[in-house]
Amino acid sequence: MRVLTEWITIMGIFRGVLKGKQLCFIGRSVELGKDVRLSPLVLIDDNVVIGGGTFIGFGCVMRSNIVIGEGCSFGHHTVVEKGVVIGNNVRIHSLCHIADEVVIGDEVFMGPGLKTSNVKEITSWGIPNTFYNYKAVVEPPRIKKGARIGVGVLLLPGIVVGEGSFIHAGSIVVKDVPDFAVVAGIPGRILGRVRSSG
Repeated sequence: MRVLTEWITIMGIFRGVLKGKQLCFIGRSVELGKDVRLSPLVLIDDNVVIGGGTFIGFGCVMRSNIVIGEGCSFGHHTVVEKGVVIGNNVRIHSLCHIADEVVIGDEVFMGPGLKTSNVKEITSWGIPNTFYNYKAVVEPPRIKKGARIGVGVLLLPGIVVGEGSFIHAGSIVVKDVPDFAVVAGIPGRILGRVRSSG
């Protein structure tokens, strides 16, 4: 088993070198658009599509079956889990965690340390004395176009963050955020509406 694991790792690094991305692990069926920039020690799992002009910072992890649009930016040590779909021109800062199957619209901004959660409920399978005696009900958050989310925000499962909305730093969002709403606090409360820039 150890030999197989080492061989898979060597092949992933070799694919990185072939694509001109030294010191990166690149899985099978990975499509990199034009001018994608990968920092060292990036891990990209199998079946990932990354749009042109995207930057991925040092030590980021991109799990399998992800689609990333064009012109995106990922800060260092950010983790994007399986099945995530990300639009164009999205900025995700350092140390963020994007849970499985989260959908992020175009032109979204996420401050450092943002966390998303997708496990809505955990139920027991009724198998006593086992470690794996639960079943998770997954409901990922959805973030609409142009939303801006501050430093250290936590989005709970199933939350919809409305278009053009603004969430203040440190907030814990426990219910849907309407379009163009301003939200702050623990739990997050609506304080008003985003002012027009015009």
